[in-house]
Amino acid sequence: MKLSYIIVTRNRREALLRTLSLLEQNTHLPRASWEVFIVDNASDDGTVEAVKRNYRKATIIRLAENEGVPARNYAIKPSQGRFVVFSR
Repeated sequence: MKLSYIIVTRNRREALLRTLSLLEQNTHLPRASWEVFIVDNASDDGTVEAVKRNYRKATIIRLAENEGVPARNYAIKPSQGRFVVFSR
């Protein structure tokens, strides 16, 4: 695995879906060479369901409460990319 994207979010469903779409369009690597982790900080706007429905290859880590930006640490250990990109 060459690249891991780690995105932390909370109640930003539409912005997150746009970001994921842009990653699909603009990551110029074979899809098997990169992965996406979504760390959801207790969203209640349907974020998790929308990602599951539209981006099945994304790995979702759902937290019970908002832990802010440090929540990205939950995705570091399971990520397999040689390079890691953090986003929010």
